[in-house]
Amino acid sequence: MSKKIVSVMTEDEPISLGIIFDTSASMNHKLDTSVAAVEEFLKTNVPGDEYLLVKFSTRPELIADFTDNVSGISGWLHSFQADGRTALYDAIHLGIHKMRTAKNTRKALMILSDGGDNSSRYTAVETRRLVEEADVRIYSVSLKEWSHVLEQVSDETGGEMVKVHRMSELPGAMEKVSRDLRSHYVLYYYPTNPQRDGRYRKVRLQVNQARVHASWRRGYYAPN
Repeated sequence: MSKKIVSVMTEDEPISLGIIFDTSASMNHKLDTSVAAVEEFLKTNVPGDEYLLVKFSTRPELIADFTDNVSGISGWLHSFQADGRTALYDAIHLGIHKMRTAKNTRKALMILSDGGDNSSRYTAVETRRLVEEADVRIYSVSLKEWSHVLEQVSDETGGEMVKVHRMSELPGAMEKVSRDLRSHYVLYYYPTNPQRDGRYRKVRLQVNQARVHASWRRGYYAPN
């Protein structure tokens, strides 16, 4: 059933961003380029932005809690070494959990990874359920041809996964993520279902414009 949109507005507010950085062994020859790309991304920060940094290999580790100290984040990035396996799902859970302390209403995770998952205690199903419940957009930069889970969690939350086939494409991919994070619309509507049943409600958005790609949060849980 279609809903009447009551208002459309743009937001230009600071963001709370969690950087989820893969340091598993397979990142060994990609680490320097990846660090440089994230540093360029951080140069787009605006007053009020805050960042946290999580690295993950065999298990995730919170490196820096929310801070506006971009140079401090850069210093930590340059200390990374690649080793171990890949606990991607656990890293997403840690990032979502830390978002509860974010000060800004706009919240997002940016995941940079070249692999799937071979080390997490959480499953892909548990991870998808978590991101459905959280009001956090996820943007992913996949340093391989395909990552089904990264694509799913990104699409579900209104973010996007950007595929990088060659490391030379990484700066452009990070620039795209930065643009998408900074420019979005907020659409307001009233749901027609008044039931406070705690069930998941799917949302579908249709844009009647050629060459326009829309990303949106695919659903929400009704109040219980």
